[in-house]
Parts: sequence; C-alpha cells; structure tokens
Amino acid sequence: MNSKSLPKLGAALLSMGLAGILLAASDPEIILFNGKIVKVDANFTYAQALAIAEGKILAVGSNQEIQKLAGPATRRIDLGGK
Repeated sequence: MNSKSLPKLGAALLSMGLAGILLAASDPEIILFNGKIVKVDANFTYAQALAIAEGKILAVGSNQEIQKLAGPATRRIDLGGK
C-alpha cells in the first residue's frame, strides 16, 4: 500500500462507520409490546417488548424502554399479554 492510497482507505472506513451509526440510529419498523417474550439467556427470563428493523431484533426489554425507540412510522402491535 502506498501513501496515496491511505486517504482513500481512511475515507472508505469513515463512510462505513458512519453508515453503521446511521443504521443503528434509525427507528424500528415494528414494536411488539405488552407481551410475554422469552429471552434465551442463562435463566430464560421474560421481557415485555421488542423492537424490529430490517428483519432483525434491535432491542428487547420493558414496555417503557422499547416504546421510547419508536418513531412516527413505527408500527406498534399490542400482544395483549401473550
């Protein structure tokens, strides 16, 4: 690698890092709340809500924690305790 390619490499890494930040900062598409969601951890604990974006779970937690993540276009689904 020569010294002329270093600025290009730096710009590419910076743009990838910024893209990751923008993706992480986007609003979830769907929030499921008021549910009984089993977390597969050491104790199989339960959560009330989860947020989904681009087909992936972004966050799992209490109704209050997850509802704070919602944006104006976020679809909210009440699981009715199920």
